[in-house]
Amino acid sequence: MDAWKEKLIAARKTAMVQGSIRKVHYEFGNDIEMAEDYDMKTGELLIRKWKKSSKIGKKSDWEYEVGAPPISQKSDLLWESSSTPKAFRQDNKSHYTWRVQPLPWPMSNYKISVEENNIIIRTENK
Repeated sequence: MDAWKEKLIAARKTAMVQGSIRKVHYEFGNDIEMAEDYDMKTGELLIRKWKKSSKIGKKSDWEYEVGAPPISQKSDLLWESSSTPKAFRQDNKSHYTWRVQPLPWPMSNYKISVEENNIIIRTENK
């Protein structure tokens, strides 16, 4: 933990407020960047994303550790339906949270279970 704290202290940091979101950008050197978005009212971490350069210097796309990329960020020519549910982390200070969106039916239609370290979401639909 102390090594991580030292890296954060040594990093070049930029911060700004956009609406009710505080955005913090870190540059660690070696072409590694991290960006975090916080809710100003609750202090909750909304997004944490990383960008690293390849060995030949090409910048990668942002890799999301917490939160999810905006829907409009799709650049592929083919992708799954926008109605296909997607899961992403949205942690806060007291617990880990997995968000699944979109869920088109009422919550009473879903059954959630854990099987061999996997979270399973099933519907009552046949």
